[in-house]
Amino acid sequence: MMKKLPARLEEPFARFWKVFPKRVQPLRRSAEDGFAKAVARGADPEFLIRAAGLFAAQVKAEDMPRKFFPLAATWLHQERFADYAEEHAAPAPAAAPEGIDPTGGRLLAAGIEQSSIVAWFEGVEMSVDAAARQLTVVAPKAFALDQIKARFDRHLHEAFGVTSVVYRKAGGPGHGLA
Repeated sequence: MMKKLPARLEEPFARFWKVFPKRVQPLRRSAEDGFAKAVARGADPEFLIRAAGLFAAQVKAEDMPRKFFPLAATWLHQERFADYAEEHAAPAPAAAPEGIDPTGGRLLAAGIEQSSIVAWFEGVEMSVDAAARQLTVVAPKAFALDQIKARFDRHLHEAFGVTSVVYRKAGGPGHGLA
């Protein structure tokens, strides 16, 4: 018998459910059970969300018919998320959707819609200082930079597994672009 999803997992599961690709008749309750059991076995909820986003990017890139990909509950119970593990770092997708580079794949996995990636991240440079666990975001226009910070700061932390994000305008202090 399935138990109610623990309150501490409701928000992470909602983000997981949003990014996991659905078949014709998604079974949310079974997926909640699988999510809770995976966490109880030691899986990090944030990793499950990233892995689901990477799986979604793979499904899209391979144009996989819905009937061939697993239900979320099956994917969780069979621990298929382990296929997307990469030593505690936020993994880059094996294949990102057309027009989206691996960085875009990470953003998709963190829950940013593809249309937002195209609209806000074009021409934006991002670099990670792994030792400092810091992401630097450099945008060509101050407006785009402000919008990225306001709308996507949480997503950037999640996508790159960093503790801080530094925002700079191209050509500004600390950046070599003129």
